[in-house]
Amino acid sequence: GWQGALRAQLSRIALDGVVLAPPSADRLALLDALDGIGVPYVRLAPGKEIDRSPSVASDEYGGARTMAEHLVGLGHRRIGLIGGPEDHIAAAERVVAFREAAQGRAELVFHPGDFTFEGGLAAGEALLAMPDRPSAIFATNDFMAAGVVAAATQRGLRVPQDISIAGFDDSAVVRFMWPPLTTVRQPIRKMARAAIDYLVAQASGRELPERRVGLESELVVRASTGPAG
Repeated sequence: GWQGALRAQLSRIALDGVVLAPPSADRLALLDALDGIGVPYVRLAPGKEIDRSPSVASDEYGGARTMAEHLVGLGHRRIGLIGGPEDHIAAAERVVAFREAAQGRAELVFHPGDFTFEGGLAAGEALLAMPDRPSAIFATNDFMAAGVVAAATQRGLRVPQDISIAGFDDSAVVRFMWPPLTTVRQPIRKMARAAIDYLVAQASGRELPERRVGLESELVVRASTGPAG
């Protein structure tokens, strides 16, 4: 089948090692193929079967807590929270951390999401249609946050004067958004360097670094969040 064809194709390339970035890091068929031909790999920010391989990730938990502190600190007391795919461990971690940090300080209105622009648009429309809509919305990735901004714009709401919106990842989509998005930055360059260091150590027989490396994430405050009205 196609799995065999994938293994054969990877074998022909004669790889010494692979760094897998999202979403490839969670393509289980690709991991099976690499395991099948014995090619070592390190995954960046995996969301599924985390213990399956060496991995490098940012501090999802700390990043989401920092975002909650930011929004609560701006005076928001009713906050929309958009989750990610059900089987995505990092997304669940962000939701748990945000809830814990906001507990007793703000009322959260949860809406499921799927890490896509369309999912963010649908969640944003639902949250913003509420009679007592939240004054801020945290989407657990930037693509969904972009969808929420679109939903707000369609309703004639100003960001951040009428609604504050924030995301997570500081991914490429942020560069095309207006107003510029407040988000949590994952240190991608450092993550890639740590992954390469692991593969080089493995190939040269040196002592291996930690199997799971966690690097600090960073709150990046831009123009999409402001004081509660």
